[in-house]
Amino acid sequence: GEEAGPFPTGEEVGPFPPVGELGPEGALPPGGELGPEGALPPGGEFGPEGALPPGGELGPEGALPPGGEFAPLPPVFVPPPEQLEFIRGDDKDSKKDAIFNLAGQDGGLGGLVSTLAEDELNDLIFEFQDDLAFWDTLGIAPPPLPPGTEFGPEGALPPGGELGPEGALPPGGEFAPLPPVFVPPPEQLEFIRGDDKDSKKDAIFNLAGQDGGLGGLVSTLAEDELNDLIVEFQDDLAFWDTLGIAPPPLPPGTELGPEGALPPGGELGPVAPLPPVFVPPPEQLEFIRGDDKDTKKDAIFNLAGQDGGLSGLVSTLAEDELNDLIVEFQDDLEFWDTLGIAPPALPPVESVAAGTSLAGEDAVIDTPLTDEGVALVGVGSGDGI
Repeated sequence: GEEAGPFPTGEEVGPFPPVGELGPEGALPPGGELGPEGALPPGGEFGPEGALPPGGELGPEGALPPGGEFAPLPPVFVPPPEQLEFIRGDDKDSKKDAIFNLAGQDGGLGGLVSTLAEDELNDLIFEFQDDLAFWDTLGIAPPPLPPGTEFGPEGALPPGGELGPEGALPPGGEFAPLPPVFVPPPEQLEFIRGDDKDSKKDAIFNLAGQDGGLGGLVSTLAEDELNDLIVEFQDDLAFWDTLGIAPPPLPPGTELGPEGALPPGGELGPVAPLPPVFVPPPEQLEFIRGDDKDTKKDAIFNLAGQDGGLSGLVSTLAEDELNDLIVEFQDDLEFWDTLGIAPPALPPVESVAAGTSLAGEDAVIDTPLTDEGVALVGVGSGDGI
């Protein structure tokens, strides 16, 4: 009535084989040990790559046979110090040339990779990330940005990096100082901030011909000064053409006055102070306001030969005096030709006839200038007035 067990009734399990042990995978042979990969043969050991034969050692390429050795590895290419100096330096073109030079040598690129520290390699990856021609020349695809990369306004920042004036700074790193900004000489700035437009132009063109001169001027002048220049030269296409740039747009908020653009908040006034108005000498004015036509002509021609003389006369005489001269010399083409201007149009008839009397101001009978009266004094017909 007893249940059958795993062993025959009344029998016992015999002893294990001599010195045999039971490991997780089963019985171990005599003298055997359990290694990480399973049973080891007597005297055997495991190395990083697996079981070593008795007396074997692990070489750089794997297990060495007992007493055996692998052939030595070829020496690693070590870039010359001067090339490493260029690659670790600040000049991007020199850096490129040195890298391309190494890439053209057997083992050069691998030697560079094994020589540079990880942060130096990351810096190179950042610096040339978007330079597809660089990676194409090396014959490799642009490596991915390192893990943990953050993006700043100008693009990727290295882990822990900050954005400096020229782009991402490596962790704790700084960019090489920027080249000194060109500072325009004080005397040129004085011309540019002055009132004489030609002197201003010459000073600007002089700076534009120097390396960094125009950029130095832009960084030196205040925003309102730059805006004033833009407004002043807005329509001077030859000015902008000489500088090699398109006319900048007018500053925001610019208003237009009768003579053109006004600077923000500005009013229209002369860009430079007007030269003093020429005032004809009293004796010449006396001749011009007198009755002798030849003396009048000579005085006018004398003034016209002086700088600003004719415009000074026009600004000095009253409107009715100017109208009288226009009427008096209307048909004297030689007079106007000598002055170098076309005969002005006759003034409206009211300005000539109003208050004019043939009999004179004190006459008892006031006779206005009619068509007939005008014809009598030889000025012409009222139809043409």
